[in-house]
Amino acid sequence: MGFNDESTIDIELDKSSISFDAGAPGEMILNILGNKMLSTKPISFGAIEESVGYHKKFRQHNFLNTDGYSVDTETIIPVGAEPKISRTMDIVGNHVKFVTDILTRGSFPAGKMSVDDIQFYGEWKRFGVIKYPKSGVVLPEIEWTEITDDITMLYQSGEPFLLMLLESVDGHVVEVGTGDDLWRWNVATTVDSANSEFLVENEQGHISLKRDVLIFDDECPMPTQTWRFKWYIAWEMKADRNDTIKVPTDAVELDISGAKVDALDAEVPAFSIPQSIWKPECEAVMNGVSSGLPCMHTKSVGKFYRNWFRSAQKRYQETKISLSNMEPHLCDLGSHVNKRVNGSVMHWDMISIFDFWLWANKQAGKNEGRFVIVPPVDSVAAQLPSMRGLSR
Repeated sequence: MGFNDESTIDIELDKSSISFDAGAPGEMILNILGNKMLSTKPISFGAIEESVGYHKKFRQHNFLNTDGYSVDTETIIPVGAEPKISRTMDIVGNHVKFVTDILTRGSFPAGKMSVDDIQFYGEWKRFGVIKYPKSGVVLPEIEWTEITDDITMLYQSGEPFLLMLLESVDGHVVEVGTGDDLWRWNVATTVDSANSEFLVENEQGHISLKRDVLIFDDECPMPTQTWRFKWYIAWEMKADRNDTIKVPTDAVELDISGAKVDALDAEVPAFSIPQSIWKPECEAVMNGVSSGLPCMHTKSVGKFYRNWFRSAQKRYQETKISLSNMEPHLCDLGSHVNKRVNGSVMHWDMISIFDFWLWANKQAGKNEGRFVIVPPVDSVAAQLPSMRGLSR
């Protein structure tokens, strides 16, 4: 991976671009077809914002063997015990994965902690949300709301959404998803005298996402702790929304639905694995009910897919390889997060799917190959810019 230290970072993508400015800590701007679509906002501790800080680290990395980038930043807020905010942002295809670490120390006072708010620009037609689910491992249906001037609050809850969608009047769609660490975004439930609030507001057509992860009744010292939060942004332009999701005809395929028949002797081979292959400890579980479906957050599931990919790549070089009928699953089995945890810890595996897709494309790129993940055609996942982007 190559490195680049600059005062500004501008990354050109397919019909979109992303920019950062060392003089604007916490801000990332996404443009689609030359139009500003959104910007992330600095972290704030009540009246004290990340924007008053200075960058100690601000650099871009270029991934080898694939068209992708990573941007690392580190901001020091020169107030009191000097909180430190570090971010790693992986920018590949049509999505950005964020890992935000916030180090608070000593007796730094705060009335609340707001994490990675977003301002959206342009004209928006409708808002979609998949709320924090209480049962089932498969993504629930998207709840759509037409955006009108008389609707000022599109989402308001003490819990984060799983993901939200905004569709512009031009037909472009932006997706914002909470990371696999759902339990961290719900940290207020474990902190004394703390609450949280997540809002999507419409103020005369200006849409904003506000994520107050911690809200205290009174200003109080923040504990000495590193707080980690993962999340992502994905987008899709109108022209791409009309494309049908399907396995490329020239791709070696592994179908994980168990519904297809192996075609090992075909010119482009296809393999199928039954759902019964997964051990109980690998399955996505909700409220004690096993689904028979894999949770990619478990190391053993990720290891299985990596071993399969290495084997396929070794035999079928310089070609496309497809993992079909994969979609993210929800799970509350705590041992998937930490093997020493026996209880319930809510998570989902979208970030793990991103990571596997990126890893596989880095390997495939060594031989000018390509790896895609194709969700089930009739699934909710097939409607999401994030999963649709992985299939191209």
